[in-house]
Amino acid sequence: MEKEIFVDCILEEIEASGYDRELQPQWAQTVATLVAPFRYPGHALMMIAAYVAQMAPGGRIVVAATFQAGDEARRVERLAYRHAGNRCASSWSSYSSPTIGARHSWL
Repeated sequence: MEKEIFVDCILEEIEASGYDRELQPQWAQTVATLVAPFRYPGHALMMIAAYVAQMAPGGRIVVAATFQAGDEARRVERLAYRHAGNRCASSWSSYSSPTIGARHSWL
């Protein structure tokens, strides 16, 4: 729980300090190109964990896999939040949609 609070504080500080607005446009583009596509394997890991929980033979495995699915969902949410903050603060976007840009980078 303390780690989650720590990460929340870091994200709040990034937003409050205007860190994203101070990034060079080339670096903002690089970050977006590298971070945004990580949502896709994160979704895949979340789906795998949910499938394991659904098919598990015992309660302990169900609980562990369900927590893992939640962790993966939180990771995807944080990546999307961070990417959206970077996108709003910068004018680097060469795509009309962040999803299109991420899909292009992933492929």
